[in-house]
Amino acid sequence: MYINEMSETGGINTSRGIVYDGKGRGKVYAKAGAAITAGTVYALSYDEDGREAVAVGTSKTGMMVGVAEKSLASGEYGWFVVEGEIDITTPSITTTAGHAAQFHASTGAIEDSGAAFSGGADEFGVFTSTDSTAGTTHSVYMIPREITF
Repeated sequence: MYINEMSETGGINTSRGIVYDGKGRGKVYAKAGAAITAGTVYALSYDEDGREAVAVGTSKTGMMVGVAEKSLASGEYGWFVVEGEIDITTPSITTTAGHAAQFHASTGAIEDSGAAFSGGADEFGVFTSTDSTAGTTHSVYMIPREITF
């Protein structure tokens, strides 16, 4: 189904092209700039074809962050969760419920900020569960905002 980002109906946030599903999660439809892995966090930029999902590096100023709902081949289109709770795949890290999920400023790796969400330039969500075993799958409430690190 094609969704026109300029529409004012159908639960679409016209300023960012966010569509809300039956679970209350906000999603955007984007093209895979390369192979995409489900559960991975991507930066959502724009190219000549519209919104494109790209790997998060160390400089993604002004890009929204989303989690791929399913794996995609390069050039395929799919949904990315930008708001609401979803499991994400990370390196082995420990997390504390209520702490901000953020990107490490020098490496771009996902980490627990060690404190509550404060709107910092590299924060994109809030961990909703505690994991003291350094797991690789973590539940996060995504906050729809542009990262600026």
